[in-house]
Amino acid sequence: MPQQMTGVLVLIASPDDTVDERIAVSEALADWNVIRGRRQGSALLGWRFEKHAVARLGGRAQEIINEQAVNQSDAGRRILRQPPGYRDRRRRLWNR
Repeated sequence: MPQQMTGVLVLIASPDDTVDERIAVSEALADWNVIRGRRQGSALLGWRFEKHAVARLGGRAQEIINEQAVNQSDAGRRILRQPPGYRDRRRRLWNR
């Protein structure tokens, strides 16, 4: 029987080198929906730019993605292979 639920848009944000991790997060959200969503009365809707962004002219790609997802999302999950600032620290050490 259909049930009315609240959808929570979850932005999955990460660099291009973390495709496998983004897929794993999407699968985990889908599993959560099956296991707990009906009881909780909510569904976690994973949004990944490579699947859900719509091509559009008239702006920078990141601005368009921000309009389509970042500004509309209810929650976010950031995935990084390196800690924040890692590249900057490495660059500073290299340039000494």
